[in-house]
Amino acid sequence: MFYCFIGFFFFFFKQKTAYEMLRSLVGSEMCIRDRSEAGLEQALSQRFAIVNIWTPLTTVRNDPLGMVEWRTTAPLDVQTRSDRVRAERFPVRETYRGLHNEAHRWVYFPEMQPSECLLLKTFDSCRASGMAQFALHGAFKLAEQEEELPPRESVEVRCLVFWGELEPGFGNGFVPPRGQSGQPGGTDVVQSTRWLARNENEWSVGEHCPIDERG
Repeated sequence: MFYCFIGFFFFFFKQKTAYEMLRSLVGSEMCIRDRSEAGLEQALSQRFAIVNIWTPLTTVRNDPLGMVEWRTTAPLDVQTRSDRVRAERFPVRETYRGLHNEAHRWVYFPEMQPSECLLLKTFDSCRASGMAQFALHGAFKLAEQEEELPPRESVEVRCLVFWGELEPGFGNGFVPPRGQSGQPGGTDVVQSTRWLARNENEWSVGEHCPIDERG
């Protein structure tokens, strides 16, 4: 089961932030209404992921979207950005930015069409060893691309994906959350930003997977 909302920028959720965001999205008055607290806890206790669906609006001839293979990604390849936001709910928001590593293996699909799309995982609550947690990604210039070409146009949808059962009517009344100031439609003002020191133990794996479906 999944719920989607439109996204306009790339970032990667830290584990604590993703759980807090999910509670904000599906809890109380903010978005999904009329469900029990037990139903919310059931959703939070099972495996869930955040998956972006990216598709071009025209044939991609410049600035394609590239992705880094998870097995070439290391904890020191990311740095945490911590934003304090003027908002009653979810006032501290922490995300990763990706940093260059010569070991990265980048992949992209040339000349993607509007009939095609990419699925990019930006969070997974399953911490099993070998399970990709997210995909670092971003646009890049092709060596042979023509500078006079019009800018690439695309759209991205962010989905909350749940494994397992949810209570009936769980997604009724879903409304996208407000974004931060400076983003399309954003109204939550960022009061301060800190860049935290990189940590070789930034994420741990091999701990658990909420359920045994590791597809």
